[in-house]
Amino acid sequence: MRKMKACFSLAICLFLIFTAACQTPVPSEETDLNETLTGLIGQEQDDVFETLSSLDIQMEETQQEGEYLLSNPVPYLGSEFSVYLLFERETKQLYGFRYVADYEKAEMESAIQSIESIYEQLGNIYGETSTYPGLGNRFSDATDVESDLSKNGSLTESWDLENHEDYVLNATVSDMDDAHIQLKLTYQIQKIPAVA
Repeated sequence: MRKMKACFSLAICLFLIFTAACQTPVPSEETDLNETLTGLIGQEQDDVFETLSSLDIQMEETQQEGEYLLSNPVPYLGSEFSVYLLFERETKQLYGFRYVADYEKAEMESAIQSIESIYEQLGNIYGETSTYPGLGNRFSDATDVESDLSKNGSLTESWDLENHEDYVLNATVSDMDDAHIQLKLTYQIQKIPAVA
């Protein structure tokens, strides 16, 4: 009887190990959404809507023509972002998507720390920036983000996305008004040739 229990226990352990080994790791939601949206760039509006609908992702049209907002904010790089889909007006093809986060100036120190963390993570993911050399409002050149942001109105960096040779990421933080600053991360088909 003891041998039978031991064999049965061993069989269960082997079964659990085997099934765990055969499962593919599930990507995190934010990585999965980012990859899904990147894969949809260049597709027609109806196909994009159909794909997102099949993933239970709802959206609504904004006041800007060709722009749609996903109904729920999403976590990305440790912050909550609203996500906008960007369609060409004439062709109705998805040319990009944008993550947008608003921060209160009343909590400027915390906001700057969060934004700096996001820029650092983008650098870790995408490597060296492809921002136009000599640009006067580069985020990486800011000695004091708050004062440089106030002086310039915006601070920006760009990355060419190696896995998608004609895609680029623009990360821009802007001084919006007396109460808010805003960070926009725009993944899109590159409009101008990359800097060599």
